[in-house]
Amino acid sequence: MDDYERLQKDAVGLPLVSHVFEEGTAFEFDASDYDESRAADANQFKQMFAEQIPPLAKEMTDFLLKKRWTFLCTDEPVLFTSDKPVIKQHEHRRTFGIGTPDVHLWFPVSPTRMLWMSDRIGDQPDGFYPLPMSETAGLNAFTMGNAKCFLLSHASPDLRMMEVSALTDKMRIKHGPPCPL
Repeated sequence: MDDYERLQKDAVGLPLVSHVFEEGTAFEFDASDYDESRAADANQFKQMFAEQIPPLAKEMTDFLLKKRWTFLCTDEPVLFTSDKPVIKQHEHRRTFGIGTPDVHLWFPVSPTRMLWMSDRIGDQPDGFYPLPMSETAGLNAFTMGNAKCFLLSHASPDLRMMEVSALTDKMRIKHGPPCPL
């Protein structure tokens, strides 16, 4: 709200903003309830926030249900989870959302199951598929990289972390050091 207070105002005191840009898309800015928003207390802001959840949740649910749901299954409990378990990945873009084409979502459901949501191609069925043990280090690396505060493992994570470290070393040799942001 403070950002709008600093903007130039029209004759009735509303911010002179015609559009707001989000992810490269322009949305018309509606300032009709600006005075009400500016005068809102903490409880009213919470209420406004709560009212936005159902339509956004429905849109997100629609995106997720259109994806192919694949459960990757291991014979041994080897997969990590974390305080931030859902991983979004796009091979070619840095900025994307769950509705962007070619986005992959990864979610460790248990130490032996990883949910992988991807675009549905043709008649590929949802289902359960074996995950080779040789592929688990890459998925654990995603989970580790996405964690903010903690990493969870069914047992001491030392062996799995050594596998991730070995994979990282192999990738550095093959591709060189990562580019600075």
